[in-house]
Amino acid sequence: MKNFRFALCIVVCILLIVFSSNAASYARTGYDVFINSIFPSLLPFFVFTTLLRGSSFFEKSKSAFFVLAIISGAPSAARLLKDVDLPSKKKTQLCAALNTISPMFTISVLATKELSSTSLALPILIAQSISIVIMLIPFYKTKISFSKQSRLSFAEAVSSSMNSMLSLCGTVVVFLVLIGIVSEFIPHKNNITVLFISGIAEVSSGCLGLGSLGVETRILSSLGAFFVTFGGICVLMQSKTFFRIDSLRYIGFKFIQSTITAILAYILTPLFYFEAKDVFNPVSQERLAENATSMGTVLTVSMLVIFAIILLGIAYRSITNPRKR
Repeated sequence: MKNFRFALCIVVCILLIVFSSNAASYARTGYDVFINSIFPSLLPFFVFTTLLRGSSFFEKSKSAFFVLAIISGAPSAARLLKDVDLPSKKKTQLCAALNTISPMFTISVLATKELSSTSLALPILIAQSISIVIMLIPFYKTKISFSKQSRLSFAEAVSSSMNSMLSLCGTVVVFLVLIGIVSEFIPHKNNITVLFISGIAEVSSGCLGLGSLGVETRILSSLGAFFVTFGGICVLMQSKTFFRIDSLRYIGFKFIQSTITAILAYILTPLFYFEAKDVFNPVSQERLAENATSMGTVLTVSMLVIFAIILLGIAYRSITNPRKR
């Protein structure tokens, strides 16, 4: 495992040298994305949810704890779950269900800024809420023990939140640099496949590229819903700093949850976005075929990407942990 990491770091360093000017540009882009989009939308929630976590109310109410984790935004769910007493597999599954991107990001960045319509946040958030409820079904009767948290002052909450934001900034910048370097080897950079891969790796890079696709609003809404629910591999890496997470199990559950959200968002979007095709109006065969093909493309690409990630994980596990013969 150490040799694998060493070799990987050597390869990345070589690529950073070869594409040094581009890497610097990608890093600046990542920093701009963080400062202009992520930081203002997440910091207030980080501060006040940190203050709320010290309340005894959230130690007694499982539902209230779930709501707090969801509102806080990923990777806050992992941060809040680090002291929860649950078996490792259950904890990973619960983290996957709760670790969605903050509703504030969905409203202010995805819907308002990138999709140019605040009303599009409603179908995405409703679809996401339904998928979370579905994924939390196994935990409704599960007893969850919450450790007592000390109450923090406002200054301490700000300091703790800023530390989390600094870690988030570093992760976003590094992932956007890696995504940029990988994209140098992919032809036709502006197609939906490259954008989807970017969104799977780091959520903000996927969301902030949706507006340039030039495809139907329902497809954009569906893709955005998938991205903010999945959260990206970047969020998984951040979450693993709080407690041990089974990566393959986490990705599997996130894929199921994100797919449910994407399908529901696709169905619900016309109810809130009046320029989209009405859900209950008769649809021509040509229109139906177009919608089915578009949705099939989204689901096919998502399945291929996740399948590739799972295969890489299995291969990596086989290499680093060979069975004794």
